[in-house]
Amino acid sequence: MSEDKGGYDDLYGGRPPFQETSDTSEDAADSLFGIALTIRGNVYRKIRDTGINGMTCWEVEQELGLSHQTASARIRELNLKGKLRDSGYRRRTGSGRQATVWVVGNMPEFIPGPHQSLKQQLIEARREIASLRHENSRLKEELDRRGVQATFSFD
Repeated sequence: MSEDKGGYDDLYGGRPPFQETSDTSEDAADSLFGIALTIRGNVYRKIRDTGINGMTCWEVEQELGLSHQTASARIRELNLKGKLRDSGYRRRTGSGRQATVWVVGNMPEFIPGPHQSLKQQLIEARREIASLRHENSRLKEELDRRGVQATFSFD
């Protein structure tokens, strides 16, 4: 078994990733060789500790004081290693754009409720409204059939 060199033996040919056409990118990757694993561990623990709420890359950057390039690279590595996964949900970043919410790889699926995206909450609310309107119509028809005057309406 080969020695795990900073946790990269199974990723990117044993070295931190770099742009092959750039000598400065390669130098930067080599300089990270010793600390990338520590940063990766910090990113993993920070996301793990949030539980089902997960974190976006932007939130990781803010919490750990990392550059976007560093945070996104460590999240990508953790995702490739199966340690993190896309929760399927999105949250806004500081710029207002939607971003992936990452959770640990073995985290159960999100439970419905406040952790849902706004879009999913809206879809479910519309379904509930349609269901209530249908029930309202059914009740009105039943009251009409019995000859009872309805004094309420949900319309």
